[in-house]
Amino acid sequence: ASENWDDHDRSGRYTARDLGANYLKTCQPNGILFTNGDNDTFPLWYNQEVEGVRTDVRVCNLSYLQTDWYINQMRRKAYESDPIPLSMNPEKYRQGTRDVLYVMDNPRISRNSVGLKEAVDFIADDNPATKLQQAGNAAYIPKKILKYKIDKEAVIKNKVVKPEDYDKIVDTITIDLSNKNYIPKDEMIILDLLATNNWERPIYWAITVSRNKYMNLQDYFRVEGFGYRFVPIKGSSSSGNLSFGTVETDIMYDNLMNKFEYGNMNDPDIYIDENNMRMMINIRNSFSRLAGALVEEGKKDSAINVVDKCFELVPNNLVPYDYFALELTDCYFKAGATDRGNKIIEEALAMFNDELGYFLALD
Repeated sequence: ASENWDDHDRSGRYTARDLGANYLKTCQPNGILFTNGDNDTFPLWYNQEVEGVRTDVRVCNLSYLQTDWYINQMRRKAYESDPIPLSMNPEKYRQGTRDVLYVMDNPRISRNSVGLKEAVDFIADDNPATKLQQAGNAAYIPKKILKYKIDKEAVIKNKVVKPEDYDKIVDTITIDLSNKNYIPKDEMIILDLLATNNWERPIYWAITVSRNKYMNLQDYFRVEGFGYRFVPIKGSSSSGNLSFGTVETDIMYDNLMNKFEYGNMNDPDIYIDENNMRMMINIRNSFSRLAGALVEEGKKDSAINVVDKCFELVPNNLVPYDYFALELTDCYFKAGATDRGNKIIEEALAMFNDELGYFLALD
């Protein structure tokens, strides 16, 4: 393994290392970045620990955030990153305490919803009246709909959105938990963090985090690179094509086209295994989101440059054309690059025909 690493390193930068750095580079200064698995966490830790990349960013792994020891780590300064802001003290989340929160509509509360901070305070309250006696005095959230009232002054002060978007800032964000009967400890900590942070630090979900960890906030995601930033501007989401929230085209273009490095992923001598191939598909999706948004803004030349760059980085011979490759091709057509679009379509058609011929030849 070390011999292969040396070979890769001599020929450029190793793909996993660079992609990990790109997640960190996505974040604004002093950001908090939620990750969930090995491949979107360990390369980031390596970059911070060994390469010294963006040590101001707090990488917060949601899988570990279900343990008290890790939450305590998040509450200490690490590298150049400040502790994450939480209101609950360690006794409230120690192992065996509030490991799971039930979510239910308390009939004694006539309102349809409760405030986010109100819900967090209710969860942390040790008063027996705030517990479910029939479930071993377990903690619970008393309403399935939480209302997060937006402090617009804090949003503007912390430059969460551009001045031209001030009129788009919503008054309230609805956190809809109606599809949940319970939430684990990591999601409880997310609710506390959102209520306590009050827009002071940028909060991101890595693009590889599963949708079931979005807390149904995806309409308020703004993609800026390899992460979704939580912002008080409502976009729209389409789970079918993994299109969530809005696109900050200026920041994302600079990240994908100028700041990010991509290692050797288009080197024909490097084998792209199944795991890495899925990472490449995520990259195609990111380029597709950016190109589509640029087309909508009338920046057709920039959109063409983005699609060109993506097909250069993730060519068909290494990662066969997929759904997102066809989305990128659609951007070619919408931007007026018809010849380039036709070329991709013809290559894809030939590949699919060959595969269908093989499949249909089998018994």
